[in-house]
Amino acid sequence: MNRKFLFAALLFTALSVGFTACENPKDEIENPDGNTDIIRPELLALVATGGATDVEYSSVTLWGRINVDTLLAFSNVKWGVGHSTDKEALLSYGGTKTLCTTDLTRENADEYSVAVSSESYAGKMLYYNAYVLIDDEKYIWDEMDSVHMDVRLTVNPNNTSYGMVTGSGTYDYEAEATITATPKENYYFIGWSDCDSKELTRAMTMTADTTITANFAKKPYLTVASNYGMVTGSGYYMPGEEVTITATPNSGAYFVEWNDGNTDNPRTVTINGDITYTATFAGNPNGTANGYEYVDLGLPSGTKWATCNVGATKPEEYGNYFAWGETEPKTTYNWGTYKWCNGSKSTITKYNANIRYGTVVDGKTQLELADDAARANWGGAWRMPYAEWQELRTNCTWTWTDDYNGTGVAGQIVTSNTNGNSIFLPAAGYHDNYGLRSAGSYGEYWSSSLDAFNPDIAWGVCIGSGHVGNSSERRYCGRSVRPVLGE
Repeated sequence: MNRKFLFAALLFTALSVGFTACENPKDEIENPDGNTDIIRPELLALVATGGATDVEYSSVTLWGRINVDTLLAFSNVKWGVGHSTDKEALLSYGGTKTLCTTDLTRENADEYSVAVSSESYAGKMLYYNAYVLIDDEKYIWDEMDSVHMDVRLTVNPNNTSYGMVTGSGTYDYEAEATITATPKENYYFIGWSDCDSKELTRAMTMTADTTITANFAKKPYLTVASNYGMVTGSGYYMPGEEVTITATPNSGAYFVEWNDGNTDNPRTVTINGDITYTATFAGNPNGTANGYEYVDLGLPSGTKWATCNVGATKPEEYGNYFAWGETEPKTTYNWGTYKWCNGSKSTITKYNANIRYGTVVDGKTQLELADDAARANWGGAWRMPYAEWQELRTNCTWTWTDDYNGTGVAGQIVTSNTNGNSIFLPAAGYHDNYGLRSAGSYGEYWSSSLDAFNPDIAWGVCIGSGHVGNSSERRYCGRSVRPVLGE
């Protein structure tokens, strides 16, 4: 960054006048009135402090001016620039002295420069003055000048996942810098660390090295849920924002209240943090079969889904855990306790299409109803799902909640995209060699089909916070069972 400097015409005139003040400058320097420690004022015109160019963060070019004709009278003369961030040190002729390495000849220009670089100068005020050195011991100094080194601006977000910033860099002293803060989706800007400004874009004058943090935060999330109806209002909102939520019951049901006891519908709520509002409806959700409730989700196949797991009486209850192909719950789940093998996965006795897994190869990959935990426990036309899991994923919206209907139970609310009806699948965990695992944060549900190539494994669905997917598991593991009614 070049900064021009000018030597005033009067200064150059003064130089010329000064050099005529004594006929023999060499004599005056060596024997000025018999005192070798004093320099006559006229001789000070031998050198003049210039300016500064190419100013950077920690480097600069400093300039001086000398009278070559006069200095050629001396056999040992050098010239340079002294510099320091300590003004008082330089006034006492301290600081760092940098010599110009150009030989002194008449062909040299009167102006000279030295390049200076030091991390200790970075971003600071630098004082400097030109000098001439006679016989390695006699200094002639000009008056001091100063230049401010460039300054550095560092702009950071408090979290790179929350937002982005611009403006970091090196700037001329007293230059204007523009900084910006851009929150990412579902985040918002709180403010800058150095002031109360909440402007996303602001200008600032650079007078020193500065580090500034842009503070972002995640927007609160509003979850609006229901058991047997449609609701609106879920989403990310700014703190303090007012949102209208509504609950629309399905046919045959009616709205009772929200989980906080409020009976207004629709109602306006103020968002101050993550919160869940669950609409409670009363009335028959859709119907019963053999004494167990089901919900019609308007699926293309016409399949009806049970409102709770086998072994449960409410949607939020975990219910029982079953090994695949077994119809009774138990306390220990491993190959040694599994009904359809002789103690290991290589001795499977039923549902086997691969000779590597046992000598009994029946080719069966789909549970018979006699081994179906839903049919065995609920009777009627109830059974375990298989392809219906994919239909449920394709035609419904899955929403994770940490507190279903105020019960404190986490899981997925599965809402029909067709009629708004919904079911709840609690995150009931699963059983393996080590007992019950991941209850409250994860859940596994069986289907009635297995992997034909690896018949020690059966298919199902797993759920968690933010994900739903097909999954496979060892047949001996204990999983939840959610019955269906269908063809």
